[in-house]
Amino acid sequence: MLEIVSFNIEGIKGNTPYLKELQSDSNIICLQEHWLHGYESNVLQNIAPDHDYHISCFDDNNIDIENHNRRGKGGVITLWPKKFSHKIKKLEKEERIVVIEICAETHQVLIINNTSNMPTMMIGSEPQYREHLDKISSII
Repeated sequence: MLEIVSFNIEGIKGNTPYLKELQSDSNIICLQEHWLHGYESNVLQNIAPDHDYHISCFDDNNIDIENHNRRGKGGVITLWPKKFSHKIKKLEKEERIVVIEICAETHQVLIINNTSNMPTMMIGSEPQYREHLDKISSII
């Protein structure tokens, strides 16, 4: 049985105890708002040494020394036990989206981990909402 949990961690460094608890209870962990810079993703080796991951950080495509002096923001990460890595393909990643494919013997599963600040259908925001949905659809 595959167990998947999605959680807004609100800073992975400050909320490591919660992540440790999630690691013991879940197979796949989808986190939003990890608040890491791209160069900090190696901290996951200490926090989750038995897990592999697919991560997206707000500054992956924008290396700026000014940003490195501030706390990270946003970001998504999907983690899974290393024993499953041979069945998982890292697919798309963008600032707010990380996609993995689980290739089981009888079926395939796509997991799309997306930040909660996705555009909504509020008045006037439909074009951004449709653009975001098109982006996700193109991944699938």
